[in-house]
Amino acid sequence: MKKIFTVLLMATLCIQAKSQKLGLILKGSSTGIGGEIGYRINAKVLVRAGLDQFKYNLKTNFEDGGTNFDLDGTIQAGTIGIVADYQLTKKIYATGGLMLNNFNTDFKGSLLNDIEFGDIIIKKENVGQINWKVKPKSTIAPYLGIGIGNLLNLNKKLNFGFEVGAMLQGPPSFEIIGDGFFSANSSPEFDQAGKLNTTFSSFQFYPVIRLNLAYALKTF
Repeated sequence: MKKIFTVLLMATLCIQAKSQKLGLILKGSSTGIGGEIGYRINAKVLVRAGLDQFKYNLKTNFEDGGTNFDLDGTIQAGTIGIVADYQLTKKIYATGGLMLNNFNTDFKGSLLNDIEFGDIIIKKENVGQINWKVKPKSTIAPYLGIGIGNLLNLNKKLNFGFEVGAMLQGPPSFEIIGDGFFSANSSPEFDQAGKLNTTFSSFQFYPVIRLNLAYALKTF
């Protein structure tokens, strides 16, 4: 599916390269920071193709009952997509399309101190490690939204827009991998990942809040 998105994106860019009805759109949103190339078909319809990305590395530790725990992880979001805007009124538009959703989280946990059971001491390096991973059920996500603005309109070279919407990505998929003392967390008998999947099964939408800054390469 990634190849299909790449082909569609390249085809859109090739068409736009020969057109005067072009514009560049910078965007910052809940899926990341990125840009798009826009092609205005007419006063009502604007086609956009682009990408964005966000990545945050988290490293922290905490104490629970005298046990120090180290947590090291990454939260990643981003999209590659093609959408079409339809201008409902002078300043309000509806938008929709398909996104390749790159949302992913990956956290690893390990102990920072040895464990004591009476006279027995278990070295921290022998305790093991636990790894939590969360991904959307589907990486291909339909997108619908509504915005305020009129990007790449007929009269101005520079336009601002504010957009809210949601991607239908399906419920999140949890994966837990553990070894040593943490091996029970990933055991099929306990099925902790399955319980989390059931608990969060209703969270099927990824909310999108976006700010757009559009610059028309040539007014028309």
